Amino acid sequence: MPTENKTSIWTKSFIYICLVNFLIFGALQVILPTLPVYVKELGGDASQVGLIIGLFTVTAMLSRPFSGFIIDKWGRRSLLVIGLVLYAFLSYSYILAYSVLMLLLIRLLHGVVWGATTTATGTVATDLLPSVRLGEGMGYFGLTSALSMATFPALGLFIIEQYDFFTLFILAMALGIVGAFIALLIEYKEPTSNELLLKQKAPTQEKEIGQKKKVERKEIKKKLQNLFEPQAYKPSIVMFFITTTFGAIISFIALYADELAIGQVGLFFSFYALTLIAGRPFAGRQIDQGRIHGIVGAGLVALLVSLILLAQANSITTFMLSGSIYGVGMAFTMPALQTLSVQGVPYHRRGAANGTFFTFFDLGLGLGAIGWGFVALFIGYRWMYALSSLPVILAGLVYFIKKEKEVSPVDR
Repeated sequence: MPTENKTSIWTKSFIYICLVNFLIFGALQVILPTLPVYVKELGGDASQVGLIIGLFTVTAMLSRPFSGFIIDKWGRRSLLVIGLVLYAFLSYSYILAYSVLMLLLIRLLHGVVWGATTTATGTVATDLLPSVRLGEGMGYFGLTSALSMATFPALGLFIIEQYDFFTLFILAMALGIVGAFIALLIEYKEPTSNELLLKQKAPTQEKEIGQKKKVERKEIKKKLQNLFEPQAYKPSIVMFFITTTFGAIISFIALYADELAIGQVGLFFSFYALTLIAGRPFAGRQIDQGRIHGIVGAGLVALLVSLILLAQANSITTFMLSGSIYGVGMAFTMPALQTLSVQGVPYHRRGAANGTFFTFFDLGLGLGAIGWGFVALFIGYRWMYALSSLPVILAGLVYFIKKEKEVSPVDR
């Protein structure tokens, strides 16, 4: 068991899990912007690029609920370490793809492992944080993925310009292997006696209730309860609406900029990452001080303003401003909603809660990329981005209609 101050965020194990998250996101981000070039080298076209990127998200989404169940049943360490090793191997295996079809199969498997591994990292992080500083801690934890986005996409493009794809995939593999070694150093939290008692009682209580129902209904309900955490549904649905807009951005912003004859569109993501990094610690502290509803509301307003600006863009300056404001929106909403998804959830259900949250996160990304693509075909990118503000409004309605009472940190 860790011996550090019980109210401290920066324990050795929390630092280790932050490093693991930074490395696993780095392994993803260093490859992601280079995929269109690699698919083209294999003889693929633009539609196949979309399929390869989209199906990764789909398989990641499908794996998360099962990953959460495995984490809660067999523990954090095994899934995390094994997941990191498999992720490293699959990152290297891209170089073995001799066709678009083979690359697609690798991406399908890679998505499954990505979903499992990132569910594990999020669960371990929530375990290691004191309840009174959960929001602040998750804000810092989320910074690691933002730092990866600010660093690794440009590095990946530099490597394929100056070297080759073999070097790129070796680097991605190395990031996963280093992450696995660091994961072995983590002192994983063990459940308390009360948490163990809850875990032992849960199956008995479910069985007693199930005896009053038909066998088929009982089994279906039991399986769903094991895979998903009802406490996480509402914040996860709100996150789903938000990430549909992010799906539109990561999929089509380069094409939108090209249509407008605007170069250096990567600056959108640079400024997005900067404000995301700057905003996370502030948001986390506000969440822990009981201002979670205000943080979510401010974040949704920022996202709305950003998308309206993007729809009106006519220069790189507008893209940078839009990216900056979008970063603030994500910095506020994501840690708040993830905190709500695990708030009050017992230890043996935290894996399911994180799996539920990120399942909806991935679902929004995947459906957003596909759905907004069809919208753009009919009305163009500018109007598509204007309409993408509607899910943000829906997110606000879902969140603020019958919103829960703000929970003080000591009650978590």
